[in-house]
Amino acid sequence: MIPVEIGAGSLWRSIYEQKQNDVLLRVELDLLEERREQSQLRIASYQWRTTRYYNSKVKGRHFEIGDLVLRRVLPNNREH
Repeated sequence: MIPVEIGAGSLWRSIYEQKQNDVLLRVELDLLEERREQSQLRIASYQWRTTRYYNSKVKGRHFEIGDLVLRRVLPNNREH
């Protein structure tokens, strides 16, 4: 049994043009590069907003050498 496409051909095969396909592939590559750049800009914007939000919640503390500070003692760091 022979598939219909092999025996009779299909609409896709009859309207397919190699030159037009090459041109369309190049256009798609250009568009792909633009989409990649847009994605990079969105990622950078997201990271900047996330950093800004995080830094707004952090309390700035400046210590000098010799300042006394309290330190939390965790169970695995206790000396016997």
